[in-house]
Amino acid sequence: MHLLTATEAAVELPGVINLFVSAAEGLMNFFNAAGEAIVNNALGILPMALVALTVLNAFVGLIGQERFEGFAQKLTGNFFTRYTILPYLGNFFLGSPVVFTLGRYLKENINLPFMRLPTERIWLL
Repeated sequence: MHLLTATEAAVELPGVINLFVSAAEGLMNFFNAAGEAIVNNALGILPMALVALTVLNAFVGLIGQERFEGFAQKLTGNFFTRYTILPYLGNFFLGSPVVFTLGRYLKENINLPFMRLPTERIWLL
């Protein structure tokens, strides 16, 4: 009589069960990768966005709310600067997640198209 060791399979599983086992392992790998992505975002992007917001608020406080809003109003005065200069300045100086905070300094009718613009530019690049 031959005794099976721990490395030998005692019973060969049918193909359908192997398929289910492979699918479950793949799903667990997907969940692990998604969890790592969430943790990396929480540890990377969120602190950067909070610090950038703090710096932006300090900058606005130093310059003055009226001056900063006046500058934003001048940049949004015509179509060209509204949809080219201001979003690029925002992405360059503030970064992608924080550029949306510039929308609070714009007029209400310009705010929504401006908020949509940085996300569209990400897909175009």
